[in-house]
Amino acid sequence: MLQVVDFSYRFDPEEDGACLFPNSSAPWETSARRLWSLWDMIRYSCANLCHMYDQITVAIQGLASAQPDEVLSTSFKAAIAESALPPASEQVISLRLDMKLHFRIHRLGEQLRGDEHFTAGALLRDLQLLRDDLVLELSDRTFAYIAPPNNAYFANEQLFGNEVYLAFSDARGDIRDAGDCLAASLPTACVYHLMRATEHGLRRLAKKLHVTLTHTGKRQPLEYGEWDKVITAIRNKIATIRKLPSGPKRQAQLERYSNAADHCEYMKDIWRNNLAHTRRPYTDKEAIAALERVRDFMQFLGQHLAK
Repeated sequence: MLQVVDFSYRFDPEEDGACLFPNSSAPWETSARRLWSLWDMIRYSCANLCHMYDQITVAIQGLASAQPDEVLSTSFKAAIAESALPPASEQVISLRLDMKLHFRIHRLGEQLRGDEHFTAGALLRDLQLLRDDLVLELSDRTFAYIAPPNNAYFANEQLFGNEVYLAFSDARGDIRDAGDCLAASLPTACVYHLMRATEHGLRRLAKKLHVTLTHTGKRQPLEYGEWDKVITAIRNKIATIRKLPSGPKRQAQLERYSNAADHCEYMKDIWRNNLAHTRRPYTDKEAIAALERVRDFMQFLGQHLAK
């Protein structure tokens, strides 16, 4: 006859250097854009999942040693209902697995706590099917591994520094997305977002110099002007201002703006045009080079446009 089995969890958090968090929120519930370290996965999910799997497996092993037609005692059924099933139910809810599993677990628990007769073979099949379904559900939860140093680029709201972050609120999304793409080994997508961020800087430089654009005789908004057109207008504006009387400080400022326009033209020729016309993809190394160039350009603008 089957004896009441101790289904207590055999994992020792103190001894193994981890801990269970039955009441904690899932990381994706507190922040959608964050990375899990391997330790986070062990600490938050793996320990709890091992707890669940261990509880069900111990119950299955106990049932497998019995005669299939043996009727289970009330105490044995209660032990499984109170110890083996709750961990599985908690993980279904916490990990947002198929809620049909939660209802199955709940129904089975109610049956075990009630007067319904269970044979060892019948409950063994129920628990094996439950464990298999849980494993299949968990197999659909996949993770991408981002190794150092690329993890530093991911979800980095201030990838170009605090000064750029404050000065270019409209470019924050593209700067952050550029870092995410680089971290995820999507270098061409990284360069795409970098060029969008650069365009915000180019327009800001044009506004600082009071550049105006025209098209078919009518004034054209800066955001609709092509890079060539905006850069040419910036150069023309700088050339015009240089003809006016100015001191060394003003001259140095114009020189810096001229250098910024040179940066824009360089980025246009090397990255922006190739990207816009799908001439070729970029490598991780090229994306990092582009990121460093755009970062320097945006940092320069962040330092000088407000002055």
